[in-house]
Amino acid sequence: MSFGASTLRLRCSGFTLIEILLVLVLLSLIATMLPSGLKSLYAKSDYQLLVQKVVVAARQCTLTAQQQQRSIALGSKACPLPAEVIGGALNAESLPLFHADGTASRTTQITIEADQSSDGRATVIVIDRLTANVSLQSNE
Repeated sequence: MSFGASTLRLRCSGFTLIEILLVLVLLSLIATMLPSGLKSLYAKSDYQLLVQKVVVAARQCTLTAQQQQRSIALGSKACPLPAEVIGGALNAESLPLFHADGTASRTTQITIEADQSSDGRATVIVIDRLTANVSLQSNE
C-alpha cells in the first residue's frame, strides 16, 4: 500500500509537458507583440521631446537677444535650432528675428509634424510679434 501512495504522490507533483509548452507559446506571443507597442511609445516620446527642444530654443533666443542687446534670428549660429528639426520636421515660412526690446520681427507659426509611424499629429508653435511669447497649439 505504501508503494502505491508514493507513486500517486509523484504523479501529482510538477507540470505536464503540455502545460509547459502552452506557457512557452503564450510567452512567445507576448514577446512578439511587445516591440511594436514599445516602438509607438518611443515615437510619441521622441515627438514630444522634439517639440520641447524647439520651444526651449525659441525662448532661449529671446533671452539671448535681450542679454546681448542685439537682434538675433532663430536658427542662426547665435541661436541654433535642434539638429532633428533641420532634417525636415519643421515647416515655417520664415523664422523670426528676436529684438533686444523683447519683441519679434513678426508673428510666426512653426508647424512640427509627427512622422508617418505615429498618428498624424502636428503641433503649432506660435511666436507673438509684440511680446515674443512662445506658445503651443496642438492639432490632433
